[in-house]
Amino acid sequence: MAYRVAKSPWKAALVGLVAQILFFPVLVLTVVLLAVSIIGIPLLLVVPFALVALAIGVLVGFTAVARNLGAAAETRFGWQHDNPYIAVIVGVGLIMLVSFFASALGVAGGPLGVFALILGILGFVVQYAAWTVGFGALLLTRFGTRYGWGEAAAPEAPTAPPPAPGGPDKPTIPPGDGPREGVTPATHV
Repeated sequence: MAYRVAKSPWKAALVGLVAQILFFPVLVLTVVLLAVSIIGIPLLLVVPFALVALAIGVLVGFTAVARNLGAAAETRFGWQHDNPYIAVIVGVGLIMLVSFFASALGVAGGPLGVFALILGILGFVVQYAAWTVGFGALLLTRFGTRYGWGEAAAPEAPTAPPPAPGGPDKPTIPPGDGPREGVTPATHV
């Protein structure tokens, strides 16, 4: 999912936003269809487990967003941790930073309360964007199992061809390019 977040965050955000808008209508429709069918009634027991799995997946998507943000911060400031856990912690800290300052200003009260309110709204928007992009990345990668719909896995690095069987001083003639029967070497192209 971190690959999808880094590759196309706007696409992930759009898919996450559309999925959030359609989530409750699709959930209600699914529950109603399962309830009215005889085969679907036992499947209603699966719905709570599916919701828990979806919540865990969204949390993993948020973690992917935080990891990318933390890795970008490490690159920007020249930190050399190379540890994904530290990148996630830095990313979560950056996502929550605005909300933290809003809470700190809110404790002070008085005229700083207006700034606390503005920062609180901004912090909510930043967190909402991170959760939305994570949800979109979850869906685009089919719950983390693929890079994206219609997209192949990243190609592997090419390897060097094996050495020629004739050794370095003998040229190798590919099959089908050697002299043919009935053709003299002078006329062979």
